[in-house]
Amino acid sequence: MKLDVKGLSKDKRVNDLSFTLQPGRMTALIGENGAGKTTLLHMLAGLLRPSAGQMVSSDTEKDLRKAIGFLPQYPAFHDWMTACEYLVYAGELSGVAKGIVNDKAKQLLKRVGLADACSMRINTFSGGMKQRLGIAQALIGDPQLLLLDEPVSALDPKGRAEVMDLLKGLKGDRTVMYSTHVLHDAEQICDDVLMLHQGKLIKSTSLSNLLSYTKSNVLTVEASEDITAFANRLKEKEPTWLLEISSHMFTVKDQDDKDIRHPLLKELSEADVPFKQITANSKTLETVFQEVVGDANVPRAL
Repeated sequence: MKLDVKGLSKDKRVNDLSFTLQPGRMTALIGENGAGKTTLLHMLAGLLRPSAGQMVSSDTEKDLRKAIGFLPQYPAFHDWMTACEYLVYAGELSGVAKGIVNDKAKQLLKRVGLADACSMRINTFSGGMKQRLGIAQALIGDPQLLLLDEPVSALDPKGRAEVMDLLKGLKGDRTVMYSTHVLHDAEQICDDVLMLHQGKLIKSTSLSNLLSYTKSNVLTVEASEDITAFANRLKEKEPTWLLEISSHMFTVKDQDDKDIRHPLLKELSEADVPFKQITANSKTLETVFQEVVGDANVPRAL
């Protein structure tokens, strides 16, 4: 399902947000605590009424909420229920036909890795198991748009890894948006990125575009012996190349940010330099986010 969001605002918490969620893609909603991520997700899920703006869906369903599955940051369960009982209950509330809801609940529990927990009471579940059950609850109505609010924030490393593997398996099945401040996780699985800062949208793009435009052209050359003499000759030969030299290693970058990988390899080969490896120092999503937030905080001249 495609969803166009136009000028969405809620009091002072989020301001004039416009973006598009594309069908079958997974979007990471990134921002610090208090940036407006939960407020935005609650508006998309129909739990909060916007102060301004609109959401236009490619789905013909009049009530957009019927096409949405939602996992809140702190899901609440009826702990006395078993996993199967709870999913059947959630499925019936979502309009799943009684004739198929039991089988669908069992299929979803299997999909989220809880097949053996069907008859277990929820009060015996670990944090990771509850998050898996919460995702199954969000999927029981077969939504076209899945919204997940901080699905791994309260989990230990093992539980986070389990839920991240589950989210990877959802890619392509439906449109997914999930909020997170664990940027390494977002970098592993998302297709697109929305960055919020103080209630405003400061970046909306695909992950591949974001990282490709922000790659650093700094190269590091490591050798098995002292290459200071070669590096100094290279510095004289290529005046636009900026080098930082130590005995067995140097970093190099063109002052105009040109790609110098091929000419550098040619110089190393012709001089028969015994280098061990050349590495490119690429930026991560976390460093890009910090740079974008920094730019957003710079006062603009009037």
